[in-house]
Amino acid sequence: MMKELAYSARQTEEYIAHAPLQVAVDAVNGIRADGVPLGSASHPTASGLQSNLLVSANVSELAFENAVIQIGYTRNGRGFLINVLPKCVILSPESGPETRRILGSPLQWNAQTNNINVLRATGALPEVIETPYLVSKDDYFIQTSIQNLDNGEGFTFWERSGLETREDSNWSNQASLIAIWFRCSASIIDWRSVYVSPGAT
Repeated sequence: MMKELAYSARQTEEYIAHAPLQVAVDAVNGIRADGVPLGSASHPTASGLQSNLLVSANVSELAFENAVIQIGYTRNGRGFLINVLPKCVILSPESGPETRRILGSPLQWNAQTNNINVLRATGALPEVIETPYLVSKDDYFIQTSIQNLDNGEGFTFWERSGLETREDSNWSNQASLIAIWFRCSASIIDWRSVYVSPGAT
């Protein structure tokens, strides 16, 4: 029983870690300190509204190319270009095979030409992460090099108290007492660390 409870706790931690992505475009549950969800076309900054919302489209070569271009024009709060690069694509296992075909083909995928696959040739999207914990299977996210600043404002998982399990027995009624306890939270503070596509639906 103790092993099963520990496994359940780890699964709970995974859901907590994915929580910022689950509500990334939720206008009710996903509202952040700047008054908009994580994925929004209207993040308020000192230089005006900025966007990290990608086109609502399923994974495709064109969608990824447009995302790379959009990320390349990322600006800081004062409106200056800051040379942000894509780091990895985060998506559900349903979109994984298609994404790997698109990014792994040496030539332009699913086309009758000899054009090179620009995404692969330039290493524009170097990593693909498939996770089954995303509720919306059409959504995908592109993490950016803002994460590499390691300032706690990108994808951050806070383990405040590590997983503890305790077991005891009550001899008066032969009951086995099991307790499990942990404290954790997840956050994405700088919205520039991830670009969000809500998929085609």
